[in-house]
Amino acid sequence: RVIGDAEPAQDLHAAIDQYSREVAFSAAEIYARAAELRGAWDERLEALVVDAVLRGETDETVLSRASTLGWHSTAGVVVVVGPAPHMEAAQALEAIRHTAAIAGTDMLGAVQGDRMVVVLGGSAVNAPDQSVEIVSKFVTLFGPGAVIVGPPVEHLMDAASSTREAISAYRAAAGWPEA
Repeated sequence: RVIGDAEPAQDLHAAIDQYSREVAFSAAEIYARAAELRGAWDERLEALVVDAVLRGETDETVLSRASTLGWHSTAGVVVVVGPAPHMEAAQALEAIRHTAAIAGTDMLGAVQGDRMVVVLGGSAVNAPDQSVEIVSKFVTLFGPGAVIVGPPVEHLMDAASSTREAISAYRAAAGWPEA
């Protein structure tokens, strides 16, 4: 290095710093887009699983998809049906997921039209009193109106019976002003 040539070296160092920052920010944008796409895919997959549970079409494919979404429960399932929230549905479902995780239960959920459906699983929901206690912790995240907790069943494959009873009670609650 020649004395007096410090200025070109500083310029080169500044250019390398700027280029490094641009590469880092570009990589961060790519990762952020990939995460958004993954989140959107997970939401669609979760909605498909919840829809299959509602229709009583729970087979090995649905169980595989549920496990991809983090469903590990092999004992105890309840279906909760209530009015769709006024807030962003994704925020409400994420808050319910957090509360369910604290309670030690698995959770799948989706908003279908004017109702929100949440499927809870784990040993903590085996008794009706326990499942109602867990739901009471996030009931305010539903819209105004009756929130129905179906009866507990043994496994996600059996959730159709809990679903039928919860949806029937939800429909009947609309005609019962004191519900």
